[in-house]
Amino acid sequence: MQDLLSTIKNPMIFYLPAGLFKSLKPQHIDELENIGLLNTLFYTDNNGEYKKLTNGVEYLELLGKSKILQSNIFELLDLKSRLDKDAFHYLLDEYFKDLDSQIMLTDMISKEAKDTTINYKHEIQGYLDLQYNQLTVHKEEIQIKFGSWKNKFELDRILNRYRTKVSIPTPEITKTPISISNTTAIDNKPEKPKQTKKKRTLPSDTEIDHYLLETVFGVEISNKNNKKR
Repeated sequence: MQDLLSTIKNPMIFYLPAGLFKSLKPQHIDELENIGLLNTLFYTDNNGEYKKLTNGVEYLELLGKSKILQSNIFELLDLKSRLDKDAFHYLLDEYFKDLDSQIMLTDMISKEAKDTTINYKHEIQGYLDLQYNQLTVHKEEIQIKFGSWKNKFELDRILNRYRTKVSIPTPEITKTPISISNTTAIDNKPEKPKQTKKKRTLPSDTEIDHYLLETVFGVEISNKNNKKR
C-alpha cells in the first residue's frame, strides 16, 4: 500500500507556503525562510528524494508519471482479486484519500506558485499544470474501474449493519378451527339488539262467529243475548 501511495506523490513539484506556519514564533519563521524552506519550489523524484527546483531537466520525470499511475490501476485490480472485501475496501479508501489531497495540493501550487514562490520561472508553469491534470485524469479512471464496486460495498455494509442491529420479530401464526363458538369473534361489527316480537293472540271460534254475524248478517249479538237473559 505504501508503494502505491508513494507513486501518487512522487515525482512532484511542491513548496511550503509560509502561511502554514502562522502558529510559529516570528523568529522561527525567519529561520525557515533563511534556509530557504518556505515559499520555495522543490522537486521530489521517483525515489522520494527532494531538491530545490532549478531550470534543469531533472523534473522531466513528470512526463512519465501518467504511465506510473496507469500501472497502479492494474495493481489495484490484482489486489482486488487477492484480498477480501474489507481489506481491499480499506486500501481503496486510503488510495482515494491520498489522491484527493494531492489533487488539492497540485491545484493550489498551479494557481499560486507564480505569485508566492521566490524561485518561480515562467517555463515551470507547464509542469505545474501537467501534474495536476495527470492526477485528475487518474481519479476519473479509478472511479470508472472501482466506483460502482465501492458504492455497492458501502451499501452492502450499511444493510448488513442494519440487519445486525435491528431484528424484526416474526409473528407466530396459529391456525384455529372455525367453530360456532368463535365465529362471533371474527365479525367485529357491534351487534344490533334483537327486537322481541310480541306473540299475536288468535281469536277464538266463538269470537269469529260473532264477528261474522254482526258484520255480514247484521245480527246484533249483544242485544240478542240481553233478550235471552
